[in-house]
Amino acid sequence: MEAFDEYRGYVTDLGPDHQGGHARVSACRKEFLIEVSEMSGIQAAINAGINQNVTYSLSDTESAVTDLYNRTNNGAGINVYWAKDTLALGGLVDYNGDGIQNGDDRPNAYHWSGNVEVFGGPANIGGGAYVWFDRKLQLENNALFNTLYKDSSGGVGKNCLFQKSRNSQLEHFAKLVIVTRWGRVFPADDDHPSVHCRVTNENARSTTANADHTLEGCYVAATGVAEEATPAYSNTEFNKIFNYAVAHEIGHLLINAAQHPGGGATALMGTASPPNRSGITAIQVTNADRSAMNAADEGSVQ
Repeated sequence: MEAFDEYRGYVTDLGPDHQGGHARVSACRKEFLIEVSEMSGIQAAINAGINQNVTYSLSDTESAVTDLYNRTNNGAGINVYWAKDTLALGGLVDYNGDGIQNGDDRPNAYHWSGNVEVFGGPANIGGGAYVWFDRKLQLENNALFNTLYKDSSGGVGKNCLFQKSRNSQLEHFAKLVIVTRWGRVFPADDDHPSVHCRVTNENARSTTANADHTLEGCYVAATGVAEEATPAYSNTEFNKIFNYAVAHEIGHLLINAAQHPGGGATALMGTASPPNRSGITAIQVTNADRSAMNAADEGSVQ
């Protein structure tokens, strides 16, 4: 959020189907405004994966994270507000660029709905993935690939996700995206008779301190988090770790590295290496953290 927005005010109108709104007219208490874009079908993806014993709830996570940042005792003393929308999964992927839907074209650019395989891990896992890179499309229709998968700076990856999913009316809100898994699509090869999708264990990442703030944000892959441990997380462990991951990543957006060098190692990030099975309770916000929180110009290091 820019300084003008932080100190001059924000007023939101929730529309005719919602009661109330939000008015920001005072700088007495800092506010952290977050736009969260949620991929549809996350619980179904978890149920089709390798750890079906967990229940996902974004609203419960929002409540837990809000409590952490809001409380004054070991918290940040910041009010957190969420604006939620559904992550658009994109239109038809026309591989050969002929304008005709063929048998191998995919209906959703950013959604792989079939089985996936894990880099260095198991294959044929149900539940699909968010597609951040399509190598087959890059080879066969590079112009469409650039349109779908490159951001305004020419980069490919999470920055493109943040920029393309951002609501223009919430341009200066911090950006959080919740996906199923984080995957890449590849053409057929010697080991795969058809197009396939591989996913990684990069289940939570952020991008900050970019000259173009529309490229900043963070994502957490809920299905990926549910499946990242052996033995598998219990439902309680999953929710603790998922909540921790969300709090951790948006913390990167709030702490400015220039004000707090080594921001990634602060107490706000937790006292143990992720994944932290203690959950949000591992995060104790210190006075140094609070002084480094800059709601007028978020930015940090990954």
